[in-house]
Amino acid sequence: MPRSDVERQVTRAPLRWIILKIHQRCNLNCSYCYVYNRGDDSWKARPKQITDTVIDRVCQRISEHCAKHGLDEFVIELHGGEPLLVGKKRFVAIVNRIRAACVGVRITYLLQTNGTLIDREWCDIFAEHGVNVGVSVDGPAEIADLNRYYHNGRGSTDDVLRRLAAVKTGSGRSFDHGCLAVIDPRIPGGRMIDWLVENNINAADLLLPLGNRANPPAGWTGPEPYTRFMLEAFERWWKLDGAAPQIRYFETLIRAHLGRKPELDALGGDLGALCVVETNGAIGISDVISVCGGYGEPDRYNVHDTALDEHVDKLNVDLVQSPCATCRSCPEFVACNGGYVPHRWDGTGFDNPSIYCQTIMALSARIRQALIDVLPATMIIDEEEAA
Repeated sequence: MPRSDVERQVTRAPLRWIILKIHQRCNLNCSYCYVYNRGDDSWKARPKQITDTVIDRVCQRISEHCAKHGLDEFVIELHGGEPLLVGKKRFVAIVNRIRAACVGVRITYLLQTNGTLIDREWCDIFAEHGVNVGVSVDGPAEIADLNRYYHNGRGSTDDVLRRLAAVKTGSGRSFDHGCLAVIDPRIPGGRMIDWLVENNINAADLLLPLGNRANPPAGWTGPEPYTRFMLEAFERWWKLDGAAPQIRYFETLIRAHLGRKPELDALGGDLGALCVVETNGAIGISDVISVCGGYGEPDRYNVHDTALDEHVDKLNVDLVQSPCATCRSCPEFVACNGGYVPHRWDGTGFDNPSIYCQTIMALSARIRQALIDVLPATMIIDEEEAA
């Protein structure tokens, strides 16, 4: 199909997810952060915290959107910066204000935090208000702290682990959380899986660092170190079998080879299924796109004048995320769908394979072989069947 026809051919499900920035600043200064350290300074012009006026407008947009599309549930991911910087009293007020305003819509709350502020009182708040928590932590401190540190340069990993251990062993409600870990290939892949097990992290995702041909990840020498990491991590994870933590990236690829199209954005999932709303009400595509300098204009659209899904057409999201011809002809396309959109940018457009193409292909092929070794061949989806 010619790429010029892509937009007219797309039939999409309605948007169901908002990443809502409730605090624009962060108490960490992670070297790889796409918000603060990858060339986009638009955050500096936004309010530090979201206002009630913006919250009310967001809720109105959610209610309008759900009524239009017949939705009775919606996901709000509370994000930052570091969202816990709003403080406990303000956080509770935000959650209550949203739920009261979105009458007739069941709101699922997610929250992504760096974990440096978590304590028992925060965990009780999460439990009381039904907030599902993800914690960003990247692995053993001797490597992770080279990237994840406070503004004074001090590493954050041990602080986070101490806080997580304290709330898990303290009195009161249990605290369950997932983990997001940005890959640093200086950590052996198998060691990363063992570290998750040692720290009682039962659900995690491994994130390839954001970057592309025009704005590569720091220290980029090519995809080979990441390929080695992913293959080592998968081998260790696969051998652990029932004792292994959940790893979303691996499990998504497995399901893809069994016939379920990935919804994960890192594996070609639809970026039009969600939007990001900043503290000033600016609305747009997932803000990871900020590493693609030259695409889009920050804060061009706002919830005060733009409905939740209007940015999808205005920013040509369907055309932007359409995989290139090279990807569509690849035997691993059924699993990776061209990979993450920001990884495809070359300075002028997205009509390219991911810079991690080699890594994803090798991992997908290894997973397919692992499934062939343990399952009947009829259960594995091949390229012809997918077409």
